[in-house]
Amino acid sequence: MSENFARPTTESARKLCDEKLDGSYGGYEALKAAFRDSLGIPNPAAETMSLPPTPVQQAPISAPAQQGGQHTHERVIYPNGNDRYVITGFSEDELLQKEARIRAMFQ
Repeated sequence: MSENFARPTTESARKLCDEKLDGSYGGYEALKAAFRDSLGIPNPAAETMSLPPTPVQQAPISAPAQQGGQHTHERVIYPNGNDRYVITGFSEDELLQKEARIRAMFQ
C-alpha cells in the first residue's frame, strides 16, 4: 500500500500529532481533545446533553356525549412506544376517529 493509514494524512492533523503525542502520560487523551476542538465536536465526557423541551400539553380529547348504556366497542393502541391507550366507543367508526386523533398527537 502506498499510504500508511495509521498516521494522519493532512498537515493540520500531522501538526496536532507531533505536538500532542510526545510520549507523556495522557498524550492520547490530549490528542483526542485537540482533534475535537479543531473539528468543533463536543466532548461527551465533559459536556452534558440537554434534553429536548417537553411538548406543550394539549387539552384532553373530549369524548362525545354517551348515548346511554355501556360502550360496545373497545380497542387498545400503542401510538408511541409503550404508551398504551384503551379506546372505547359505540361503533368502529367512533374508534377510528378517536385513534386518528390520538395518533395525530404523536406525529
